[in-house]
Amino acid sequence: MIIRDFYPSDIESLRKIHKQDFPFPDPTNLLFLSKKTIVNDENKIIGAGFVRLTSECILIMDESLPKLTRIKSVLNLAESLRRDVQLHGLDECHAFVRSSKIANLLYWFGFRESKGGKALVINL
Repeated sequence: MIIRDFYPSDIESLRKIHKQDFPFPDPTNLLFLSKKTIVNDENKIIGAGFVRLTSECILIMDESLPKLTRIKSVLNLAESLRRDVQLHGLDECHAFVRSSKIANLLYWFGFRESKGGKALVINL
């Protein structure tokens, strides 16, 4: 097996092996920092890996404050953070939530469940 840089000509082969259980990435997107293809000894594509720059939203809120104050604060913070993320050229922001109340508030604001599958993290 050989790992090499991804070539745009790899897209057709990768689409054929893509199982459609998550959206096919757009490797031409400049937010991809690393794009690699793995091929066998006959140069047949086995797969590919992509690392895409994204952002994570972290909200810290004083839960002793009245509910309305917290809701207004989260909405104002989220809008301000959204603008900052867009100014940096990013097109998405992830939020990891434990509370269904906060999740419902973020849904109302426009967050949706990721179609990419369960979120996993590796600490480097």
